Amino acid sequence: MTPTIGRIVHYRITKEEANKMNARREEGLLNAEKMRRTRPGFQAHIGNFIEAGDIVPMIIVRVWTDSVNGHALLDGNDSLWVLTVKEGVDPGEWSWPPKM
Repeated sequence: MTPTIGRIVHYRITKEEANKMNARREEGLLNAEKMRRTRPGFQAHIGNFIEAGDIVPMIIVRVWTDSVNGHALLDGNDSLWVLTVKEGVDPGEWSWPPKM
């Protein structure tokens, strides 16, 4: 199949991405209540922690010759913007969902 804009594929989280998102979420948990009281409209990064190799859905938003850009949807109120992602089965790569 050919990747196209709007398709939902699987994305494998890298160790660096997991560490960055988990740090944001930990900080969000620590500061959420304080920020709600002082800054109306504040939104913290809140969600379940992720690990390298976790597979999440990703919506393709741009197609290049041999890669795609997309929004990886996380189990929380945030997403992960990924750029120039190649098809494959390793962390940092996307793949087609298995046929059911």
